[in-house]
Amino acid sequence: MIAYERVVDAFREAGLIVDDKGHGRAAAQAPGHSAADRSVTITGIAGQVLVYSHSDPTEQVLEALNLAPRDLFDEPKGTLYEYPDGRKVHRTPEKKFRQSGNTKGNSLFRADRLADATVVYVVEGEKDVHAAESIGLVATCSAMGAGKAHRADLSPLRNKTVVIVADRDKAGRAHAEQVAELLGTTAGVTIAEPSVGKDLADHVAAGLGADDLIVTKSPATTEVNSAHAEPGEDKPERKSAATQLVELAMSRYMLGVTPEGDPYAIPKSGGHVARSLRGGKAGLRAELSREYFRTFEKAAPQQALADALLVLEGESAESEPQATHLRVAELDDQVYLDMGDVAESVIRIDRTGRWEHGNLDVPVLFRRTVLTGPYPEPSRDGDLEPLWSTLNVAESDRPLLLAAMVAALIAPDVPHPVLALAGEQGTAKTTTTKTIVSLTDPSSVPVRKPPRDMDSWVTAAAGSWVVGIDNISTIGDWFSDSLCRAATGEGDVKRALYTDSGLSVVAFRRVIVVNGIDWGAMRGDLAERSLIVTLERIPAQHRRSEADLAAAWAEVYPTIPGGLLDLAAQVYSILPTVVLAESPRMADFARILAAVDQITGKSGLDRYVGQSATLAADTIASDPFLAAVTDAVVDEYEGSAADILALATPVSDRWRAPRGWPRSARSVTSILRRSAPALRSIGWTVENLGAGNKWNVVRWRLMAPRPEIARSGPSLSSPGSPEVDNRWSQPRFRGGDSARKTETQSSPRRAANSPPTAANSPDSPTLANHNALTSKDEDSEDGEVQMPTISGCRDCGAELRPSNTTGRCAECRLASAS
Repeated sequence: MIAYERVVDAFREAGLIVDDKGHGRAAAQAPGHSAADRSVTITGIAGQVLVYSHSDPTEQVLEALNLAPRDLFDEPKGTLYEYPDGRKVHRTPEKKFRQSGNTKGNSLFRADRLADATVVYVVEGEKDVHAAESIGLVATCSAMGAGKAHRADLSPLRNKTVVIVADRDKAGRAHAEQVAELLGTTAGVTIAEPSVGKDLADHVAAGLGADDLIVTKSPATTEVNSAHAEPGEDKPERKSAATQLVELAMSRYMLGVTPEGDPYAIPKSGGHVARSLRGGKAGLRAELSREYFRTFEKAAPQQALADALLVLEGESAESEPQATHLRVAELDDQVYLDMGDVAESVIRIDRTGRWEHGNLDVPVLFRRTVLTGPYPEPSRDGDLEPLWSTLNVAESDRPLLLAAMVAALIAPDVPHPVLALAGEQGTAKTTTTKTIVSLTDPSSVPVRKPPRDMDSWVTAAAGSWVVGIDNISTIGDWFSDSLCRAATGEGDVKRALYTDSGLSVVAFRRVIVVNGIDWGAMRGDLAERSLIVTLERIPAQHRRSEADLAAAWAEVYPTIPGGLLDLAAQVYSILPTVVLAESPRMADFARILAAVDQITGKSGLDRYVGQSATLAADTIASDPFLAAVTDAVVDEYEGSAADILALATPVSDRWRAPRGWPRSARSVTSILRRSAPALRSIGWTVENLGAGNKWNVVRWRLMAPRPEIARSGPSLSSPGSPEVDNRWSQPRFRGGDSARKTETQSSPRRAANSPPTAANSPDSPTLANHNALTSKDEDSEDGEVQMPTISGCRDCGAELRPSNTTGRCAECRLASAS
């Protein structure tokens, strides 16, 4: 049995798939990889077989199949190379060589086959010659390896086009230079290197051909030719380091540009990770510096690097723009996750509900930053249940957390809610944040401190797909706006460094995780985009040391990534069938949450919708101006922004405007526009009537909720309370006969507001409080739910209107706030 057949049989006996491509070539599934994987190439050459793994180390693959070096040769003792002049070279599997026969001969290996060739490839060893011949090339080498070319008869190469393929080490490059110098000007000499591996055999074993070789010196620039110029003949001009860097980059990389104008480079040898031309450690600069040193055995001057990269940027600008993605990308009903490892592995999820990982064909480009960490190796025996043994998330909030993590893995192009972890001191908020980041977008810095300004926020958020922010105490207006923009899609334009008019464009959408004990009341627009997950208090007797936590996490961690991918794949498969009768603000996330509910049998969507209504109510109650307006408007009111400001402002010598109180009608308009969705969610009618009136002033119409709506609306409980708003329907699934694609009817909409019976006069700025809230007892004849009766302000005793649930009148709240 020849070596090629022996190796192919070893793969198949191990239960691995092998695709035989004919002519002694095959692609095989690597041990431990999915059935779709074909990352191992097998190539038969004279006397032996070449095996190359694109994912795991080749030696590791062979060891897993119990293949020893001798199994890669037709004969267990190795192979024999015979020269035309009678020299014989014996090679053992352990790479030991013994010369016999005419050891004084100076013939090239395969010299008898060079006469009719136009192009000849000169390599370093006999195995490389056979590898070249397996892909249809004419090749030769001198005996005794590197540094012995001067002992060989090179006359068969005269007047040939010669391509010298150097081994990628110091001795190999020196040997290539020696051959080129010996050939002088009698031949067109090109020096090249393999794209993969150490020598041409590795290059061929990886499935690459002659066109994939990396040219390091072309005939017109081979420096050794100048040493053989005739007396008086001009010597070729020596190229600068910057020019050498540009030529090196152009020979090894393909250049491109993103739609935002950021230039990048992709290795010609393959891969899906773009190297930014402007990056540092994760960019082309460092990689090009390394390749320059390996090629020329000297460090590249920094100014030469800067000049070369500027030239490459200009070349990139001529390319058709193509987007690069950070960690997650979706294309043609498939999701790709960059695993962030050196092998550039990916995870692929499709609509069939399956996922696989490895060195797969990827039709999209990814980019990495210094914050991009490697994703854990997912296990096929995935299990999410151990996650709750390390995270003390309230059981009612677990579906919310799962949906947020699933959305981070499968939905790169939709808005994501800001995941806010709430809990008192000692509930492991930081640890939970780190865990979420490690399972969705591993990073060297999983959590960061709150940013101090807009520029620091853009810089921090641009580097990761999932951004963890630790220990937030307050959320200022600028930060609230930034979180909203990043959740739905952020863009920023700044002056480029060291320029007067150059612009730098930053555009991104992010998954954001924040934590804090109490960051105060959120603004309405942020509350609509937030997802609150409550962490339960850890009793003192159950607290564990960091070492115990690390040991417990290490024990359960291997199964969790696979379990999360299993859930994500199932959600991705049924997501097109999910239809909601009514959708909250973050509609795309709500559909993902509905799919998680359907798979897990939970009720996270009800929890989320009820939570949204509660946050909206808290937003209104915590804003002193909005609270005053809702207390002043008992039934219906119509007026300008200035009228509303006058209506809400108490007439009292001792009253002082609290922080956040609007100073002008324009500020009132801004507050109403921003807070209208939150007001409507708790039953208010807010309408902009426009300026089509005799005063040419924009007028607003405000209508308070009807008492029955106020009674059925959400209570102003904390974000962690379990109450939900049942006005929202359960999800409906269309298509198919699957048991999980059920349909439920939505509950009736709330009744429309009845026509007003009276309107407040804008000439009366004092606050009005009417009608204590009453309702029927739970055991009454019509079965209505009993609501607490609030008869008056708990501070001053003033009568309160029906929709007041704070227990205080406006003046007392404002006095307290000021």
